[in-house]
Amino acid sequence: MRRTIGKRLAVLTLTGALLTPMVSGCSFPAKIIWTTSIGDSTVCRVGDESVSLSEAKLFLLNYRNMYANTYGKAIWKIGKGDRSLEAHTKETTLSVLAKMKTMVLLAKEQKVTLTAKEESLVKKAAEVYYKSLSDADKDALEVSEEDVAKVYADMALATKLYTGLTGGVNEEVSDDDARVMVVKQIVVNEEKVANTVAKKLEKGAGFDSLASYYSTESTEEITLYRQKMSNQMYLALMGLSDGDVSDCVSENGKYYFVKIITKIDRELTNQNKEVILKQRAKDAFDNVYQNFCKEKNSDVNEKVWDDVTFQEDTECTTSQFFTVFEKYLGYLKRE
Repeated sequence: MRRTIGKRLAVLTLTGALLTPMVSGCSFPAKIIWTTSIGDSTVCRVGDESVSLSEAKLFLLNYRNMYANTYGKAIWKIGKGDRSLEAHTKETTLSVLAKMKTMVLLAKEQKVTLTAKEESLVKKAAEVYYKSLSDADKDALEVSEEDVAKVYADMALATKLYTGLTGGVNEEVSDDDARVMVVKQIVVNEEKVANTVAKKLEKGAGFDSLASYYSTESTEEITLYRQKMSNQMYLALMGLSDGDVSDCVSENGKYYFVKIITKIDRELTNQNKEVILKQRAKDAFDNVYQNFCKEKNSDVNEKVWDDVTFQEDTECTTSQFFTVFEKYLGYLKRE
């Protein structure tokens, strides 16, 4: 249960952070310097861009309240110390913010700017979000409407940069490249047993009964993704139709007999096309971003960040920060 919730929280954190696929695999710039010499109001600094304590709390407390609204406040009792969900969320928050600031620097280098319309929407989003805050929220966050607008502007600029860098990605994915097959298999570990299975199949023995007797792995239906198949397996299966059984395929020290249930599962294949496109976009972005990061260091104010905990500001309940950004500026992201 803990592992499942932890994975869901990680996805929620990364999805909400900048509202684009760019946050997948968030990372600091190449070198991290832990320091206490950059001021009590600064959490981290990348180049000449800095993350203030109020900016960090804006992200962190919204995350905290989003999780509490979804899973209940008891969720924070899971794990202890560095393995707690609080520690995980703080680490992710810092990573996302450092990446956002790095992207702002990269946007400046690439001469990416916001249009007058986008700047107007940033101000509108900040106004709407700030009006939603209670007095307790404002006391906890210690941000002004202008502060919120600055963060939204950085998020919008980072999102626009990502979309621009991935705009040239080939969006054509063939059925074959994204193919997902539904199959059953017989897997054995010894050549002698594989020869026995092959002879029985040739004589017309039932695949399911042989699988039940001989297979060392699951006999249930499984999915095979084209991009995860070896070329040997792919070639062995491509000439088959639904209901056919492959010859023996030997790889990784095992012997496989595969029965085609559905040669191409249309729903799963279409979903896989989206996965492939997102990976292409991420690769295109990372190619530029990672090279840029090699030149940047990130200073992190360990003392200031360690002093921030979820136990403080319990009257702060705001959780709409990312939702408001999505409403007004989510159209900037690459789908």
